Amino acid sequence: AALRRPLAPAGPAMTEPVEGSLRHGPCKSAPAPSWIKDRLEPAKKKLRAHASCVDAADSLRGLLQAALPDKEAFFDAWLGALAAPSVCVSTLDDVKRLDPVDIGHLPVPPLVKGVFRDILAREAAKGQEQAQVLAATTKRGKAFIASQRDRNMQPPLASQRDRSKYFQDHKNYRLVL
Repeated sequence: AALRRPLAPAGPAMTEPVEGSLRHGPCKSAPAPSWIKDRLEPAKKKLRAHASCVDAADSLRGLLQAALPDKEAFFDAWLGALAAPSVCVSTLDDVKRLDPVDIGHLPVPPLVKGVFRDILAREAAKGQEQAQVLAATTKRGKAFIASQRDRNMQPPLASQRDRSKYFQDHKNYRLVL
């Protein structure tokens, strides 16, 4: 029986390039442009923030118990100071409606103020993420409508007088996520 040789060596030459070793150009001495690295590296997934004590809380007392369990002896005093008529903060919704500047003037210690700031930061991040999703959805919807043609192969917004009846209702279309 004759022995067969492999067509190509199975050593490091056949493996993926090591980080920083990707070279470009005739002498292979210049680093590769970023667009080449982007094509070789897989796209990274966007990780969602993990649930914290802020997300699990259903009341102000529950929030304080989850965030500051070692300070439970002070909760009644802090909640009483927040519920005073001059402050009127008694629920999580009240905290979410506060202005970040006003948190500094609340009659509670800095630890509690930090928890309240965390709540506001999370609410702002949720709003920003929702705005990004809405913008991406709108962009996908416009791209979809732009690629459509009527039976005469006219685009949806060819001109006002030549507009096809096929697209007369395009403003009411909704893109399903």
